[in-house]
Amino acid sequence: MTKQAGPEPTSRGWFRPTLSTWLVGVPVVVLMIAGLAAEGLPLLLSLAGVTGIITSLYVLVSGRRSWASIPSRRIAGFVLLASLTLAIAGGATRAAPEPSTPTAAVAPISAGSLAR
Repeated sequence: MTKQAGPEPTSRGWFRPTLSTWLVGVPVVVLMIAGLAAEGLPLLLSLAGVTGIITSLYVLVSGRRSWASIPSRRIAGFVLLASLTLAIAGGATRAAPEPSTPTAAVAPISAGSLAR
């Protein structure tokens, strides 16, 4: 057989960005960069995990491609597991918050101080 003349078909692979990829992906990336700058790696991991959880649940329920171009429900299941791991890792590595107001020691109330 001879090969037909003409342009070669191009293969873009599984990732085909759509309008929703840009409309959702850009704000998500900006939010993650802001989280990284504000709180560091733990918040970045948590944001990435929560974003992945929501996105993979959408694909698992609807069976359609999401803004992140997750191609199938099977891969969405793997993304869900990885996203849960990221969210848990982000929460586990976050430092405990410091109390906003220091608590002062309260002196015990005696009967003599109330009689005045």
